[in-house]
Amino acid sequence: MLGVLGIGLSGCGGEPAVPIDPALVEATVRTEPAPASSGTPVTLVAEFTGAEITDRADVTLDIRVEGEPVLIDATYDGEGGFEATYTFADPGSYETFVHLYVDDLHLTKKAQVDVQ
Repeated sequence: MLGVLGIGLSGCGGEPAVPIDPALVEATVRTEPAPASSGTPVTLVAEFTGAEITDRADVTLDIRVEGEPVLIDATYDGEGGFEATYTFADPGSYETFVHLYVDDLHLTKKAQVDVQ
């Protein structure tokens, strides 16, 4: 039952080469297809506003499965978003952290992904 989620934001790290104000960065995560279904591959799409995030950034999704992290590297989609594919084995609500790395800046966003 996930369409688009707003995500909380925290920052750590030094100043990037191109200044990014972490307070201005917003993120959304959506699934394709929506809603996500267990046993079926789903594309998780992380999109950012408040700063120009390009292919020079790295994005890692940290999906918590039974409290343990499953780390997936996302790839730049050419349109400002980052995509990763994952198959959720079971229905439920999954805590997901999106890690954005740009130069020396590391931002972490948190979302809940609901799977049917």
